[in-house]
Amino acid sequence: MAICVETRKCLLGAIEDSDRSLSIYGTIAANFWEDLINHYLNIELDGFVVMSNHIHGIIKIVGSTRRLAPTNTTNKTIRNRIINTNENHKN
Repeated sequence: MAICVETRKCLLGAIEDSDRSLSIYGTIAANFWEDLINHYLNIELDGFVVMSNHIHGIIKIVGSTRRLAPTNTTNKTIRNRIINTNENHKN
């Protein structure tokens, strides 16, 4: 999958002299990627990379059990965690 930042702003990090450095937002994206396996039983994570204005990742769906998509409550929880993390880094 590929997910782009709104209006493709370079908010996730930067590349300088062939070195990639993540912003706080890029770090949050990478941390959430790694945490996905703790929330979804039938997935395996494969390749993942954070670019300056988008992310790429491969999620393998494994097993034959069907599972419902996350509810809006889950999405609100994730959004609140991002907001709280950002507020903590402003100080």
